[in-house]
Amino acid sequence: MSNTIPERMRSGGAPAMRGIARRAAAAALAVLLVWGQVPAAAWAEVAPAESSSAANAQLQGAHAGSSGEGSGDSSDAANAEQTDDAAGAEQASDAQADEGQQDASETADNNIGAADTNTDAADGNTVSADDTAAGQTEGSKQPAGSAEKGSTAALDDEDQLVVVSVSIYGMSASGDAEEWLAPYEVALDEGQTAEDALVQALEENNIAYDATPSEYGLYFQSITSPFDAGNTLSYDGNNYWQFLVDGASASTGASSVVATEGASYALVFGSTGELPSMVRATFEVYGIDASGNPEVWTTDSLSVEKGTTAAELTERMLDAAGIAYDAEESTYGWYLNSMTSSDGRELAWDEATGAYWQLWVNGAASDAGASSVAVEDGMSIAWYYAAYGAEYPENGVVADPDAEQPDWEGAYGFGQGPTTAETPAGDAEESWVSKIKDVTDWQTNVSDPLVAHGRVYICAGSQLIMMDAATGKELGRATLVEKVDSIARMVMVDGLIIVPVHNGRLQALTADTLSTVWYTDALPAHEQGGDQQALGSLTVEGGYLYFATASASWSSSYNGYLLCVDIKTGDVVWQRESTQSGFYWAGAAVSGSWAVITDDAGIVTVFNRETGETASTLALDAGSRSQVVNGTDAGTFIVVTKDGCLHKIAVDSRTGVAVELGSVKFGSSSTSTPVVAGGKVYVGGASLESYANSWGSTSYYGTIAVIDEASLAIECRIISTEDGYLPAAVQASPLVSQQEGSTYVYFTCNSTPGGVYRYRVGDKQAELIYTPAEGQQNYCMASVVCGSDGTLYYINDSGNLFAIKGTSSPSGDGGDTPEKGPNESDKVPGNTGTVSENGDDGAAGRRPAGAVSPALQPLAASNGDAAASDGETLEGAAADGSDAEEQASASARATSALASDAAAERGLPSWVPVAGIVVGVCGLAAIGIYLAIVRKRS
Repeated sequence: MSNTIPERMRSGGAPAMRGIARRAAAAALAVLLVWGQVPAAAWAEVAPAESSSAANAQLQGAHAGSSGEGSGDSSDAANAEQTDDAAGAEQASDAQADEGQQDASETADNNIGAADTNTDAADGNTVSADDTAAGQTEGSKQPAGSAEKGSTAALDDEDQLVVVSVSIYGMSASGDAEEWLAPYEVALDEGQTAEDALVQALEENNIAYDATPSEYGLYFQSITSPFDAGNTLSYDGNNYWQFLVDGASASTGASSVVATEGASYALVFGSTGELPSMVRATFEVYGIDASGNPEVWTTDSLSVEKGTTAAELTERMLDAAGIAYDAEESTYGWYLNSMTSSDGRELAWDEATGAYWQLWVNGAASDAGASSVAVEDGMSIAWYYAAYGAEYPENGVVADPDAEQPDWEGAYGFGQGPTTAETPAGDAEESWVSKIKDVTDWQTNVSDPLVAHGRVYICAGSQLIMMDAATGKELGRATLVEKVDSIARMVMVDGLIIVPVHNGRLQALTADTLSTVWYTDALPAHEQGGDQQALGSLTVEGGYLYFATASASWSSSYNGYLLCVDIKTGDVVWQRESTQSGFYWAGAAVSGSWAVITDDAGIVTVFNRETGETASTLALDAGSRSQVVNGTDAGTFIVVTKDGCLHKIAVDSRTGVAVELGSVKFGSSSTSTPVVAGGKVYVGGASLESYANSWGSTSYYGTIAVIDEASLAIECRIISTEDGYLPAAVQASPLVSQQEGSTYVYFTCNSTPGGVYRYRVGDKQAELIYTPAEGQQNYCMASVVCGSDGTLYYINDSGNLFAIKGTSSPSGDGGDTPEKGPNESDKVPGNTGTVSENGDDGAAGRRPAGAVSPALQPLAASNGDAAASDGETLEGAAADGSDAEEQASASARATSALASDAAAERGLPSWVPVAGIVVGVCGLAAIGIYLAIVRKRS
């Protein structure tokens, strides 16, 4: 056989092989093309989602830490306004809840049960918090260690919760009905039962009980009095623990009652199946200190059975307070001979001074003896050691209008503008730390510090504390007529410290000896919103002080008052009620004859300074929770609204008519009071950039924006440090320091670690210059202030006051852009897409760490509408008849961007789908060229 390959085989084999190769190449390229075109979300389904320990810690902490107000905590309130990731914290710091921040979409306004932690909370992450328990009368006698806000503090999805109240009524050792737990709010998941609510309320308030399971659920065999550990009540042959629903005896066990919104459940020790007939009263004892000045020995409130006398209430309350006393029954009834102070001073009838123990009822000396006074609901019972005809003290405070005041000129306080003090421009270190309150004490609110004349002033509850600014040593303290609310911003003017306190009151004390000169009366409460809260800023001008209040929850306000007060005498010159909304964290700015303020509904009001009469109003697109500040030009004002927009307002000097000159969106939300300096506006908030948190909702970073005052163009938005993104919203007012040709901005973020950040204008990013010690880290809504020597002072929700000083010269450019983006170990996860250059948060992606957002242009001055987003621009180009190639190119860019966003959101590297598209397109082009050449050759 011949070994020669036949010609027909040689001529036909090569083409066949080439065809196979072409088909294989085309198939491979087609696969690559398909791979590239598959939506990133589909690939992400099979890719493990990345998680960030930093983000999780931040978000989990926001819920756990918001029970107090917020900020006020934070919270109140506190300790607390918030972005979506803090939707369940109202507090923190009311403790702060409450205290607190408000979410751009307003969903975080739950908080701040949430504190208002803090607590206050929902712009930013929260905390907040108001300081009184929901549904619980302020000052009620609750067991030690009881949780102020109940279980609502740690929950983050109010739409899926059911809120109920739980009460417990036992008996005293003498057999009288006694309230052991005032109506206490508990938040449950849908489907949970009344039994769950009862157990939760007992455990959260540290009330000992014994219960055994049965076929009908738990059977409460015994409960121990929270006031008397020796008083444990169990079935005695007649009385037993009964379960009531909405005031009526239940026909089924608590485990069979599915919790419904607003229901009230009670455990009552008795036999009738009815709630005891109770009345609630407050009780106070005012003795004198060793110097003869009035002082509070005890103050509390208690629900007692109807028909109880003032004498019986007195014995019960003195025994509970541990105050030794001597009383006797006489022909005239029950008589109180003496009481002994905690330091052993027995006070009885004093013939020399005429002082004796007087019974006061509802603020007036009683004409009847204690055994003849029946306690009524809401009654105030007090014993005051003084001579006949003495003026009744409020919280042990007696005003002295003639008290000598120091000759200290000038005004100091919140919103005073930029400083030229030599604040830390390089490294910083702790100068001293002072513990103002315990971190677990959510009922005590702490004010922002005030620094002036070598002293630091700070309020904790109903105490004003004066400290040496250099050492932190306490120099003195004074009692306030009321406690401070979750946010309290004092001012010093002409040697007086003026403190805003609860019920919308002001108290003026001498700045050197802390003697009270005057205080104002309480403002009327709102039937729905409750007491007036003094949460706003105080504005001083021409010997007068302008002040506003709010009757409010963390998310809403119902009304408020605007006042003008004579600083010298404390007389209220005029007072106006806002019936539609309150003034929450608000404050006025003054120019000429006019003053301007915004309310929680977004209404700008221009009023006559002398009369309080309204000259004009202007409605903005969102509410405002920050102080109005003056612009550089006379008659111009800067306003920040909760939706993260900054507005420039002008007021006609003759008519008081206000017009909006323009606005710009710099963040997703903001409650920050801006600072105007050198033609620039510095303001904080929550970033436009967002990321999906572990609960499936949206969270935001913090941001500091620098905005040109004249054009309202955003020159930069800082959202990161060299270690990653700013962890949460900047809710406070930034401190702006201008020194040696540089401008430094100091601020805090409402998240742990609760330290101090600094941004030098022109740098690429901010830097964390101070981190508190581990046990002192917490959320923070407070502003940073400085003394004349440049030392920084601030508080966070840990209850500590920090003093920070510089140690070296300026430290470079504030940090280089990090080489890598955020990862799961040290940064918050997020899309690294582009940011819309028009500032529309709907189109804004997230930027990598170290990025400085491009300048954003102002919104239209006429209507405040944002310019079109990137997506709208693409659609508009197609509608205008752009050629197919441009439309296809735009579409491809949009598709690529969306695919990258989706991939990054789920943890897949963003280059994967992009690479697929590129390879696929190149492959198609190569196939087309190759086929054309082959056809040409054939």
